[in-house]
Amino acid sequence: MDLMIINQQSVSAILLINYYNVMNLKTDIGIFSIITKSLSEFNCNINITQNKKSFKYVVNINTFNRKEYLMNLLNQLNEYSDALNHELLINIFDDHSDNELTKYINHLKLNINYFRTNYNHSKEEYWKIWDFMIKFNSTIDAELYFFVPDDISLKPKFFNNVETIWNKIIDKKICLSFGCDDNRKFNTGCWTNFKPIVNNNYYIKTQFNDLLFVCASNFFAALDFNIKPITNIVNMKSSGVGYYISTTLSKKFNLFHTYENYVIHNAHKSKMRPNSTKFRNHKRLIIT
Repeated sequence: MDLMIINQQSVSAILLINYYNVMNLKTDIGIFSIITKSLSEFNCNINITQNKKSFKYVVNINTFNRKEYLMNLLNQLNEYSDALNHELLINIFDDHSDNELTKYINHLKLNINYFRTNYNHSKEEYWKIWDFMIKFNSTIDAELYFFVPDDISLKPKFFNNVETIWNKIIDKKICLSFGCDDNRKFNTGCWTNFKPIVNNNYYIKTQFNDLLFVCASNFFAALDFNIKPITNIVNMKSSGVGYYISTTLSKKFNLFHTYENYVIHNAHKSKMRPNSTKFRNHKRLIIT
């Protein structure tokens, strides 16, 4: 594993680099700083060692001011590190939490890339973070890419169970969500007005993406490697990113949810919508 030190004169800013060259990303990534050092579009004198390694799984985690939840999730993922023989890569995208998190994650055995935005984007500019995530992940060679918020807990055998269901789907799939409330995935059309189709006890065709999902690399190409600016969100409850992905991809591809939930979504006040409480813990949760 290669180490890159960003400006040794600053706070110990260490990033675990795997195989990509951030400088080659064709995107406006000036909103991001790596660890504690703010970089203008990464246009700076940094030597990044390339290690062209392939991964089995990449897990992308969005976080903001929920260190306890994030550490719980990272500790769960840490338990998989030996079993996966270092084929697991974690990308953390921190939307400017009050405290940067480097000191809390350095002890983990995981391959971790930690990004922290220069300011908090809230729901109005959340699409910018996802735009960067899409572009960034498109540079990584992996079998499967997972996208999760920081406030979930993984059910036992999570990777095995989700990958097994993913492999069962052969019908022009583009993504598979694995943790959603029953009302949304069984009874209502969400964003695309599609009536969910339940064909078996493994997966459901829903035609919407709730940003808690797994995909392959064709997902990024299907989005043309970007999330376009989302501006009409005044009356939306959320950021509009799930709506954009769902309406864009459902025109040509099939979007699925697992029949059972394979994560537990912990109860707490929403950081994006402080006046609401996130759903959590539904009857359709199983331990396998």
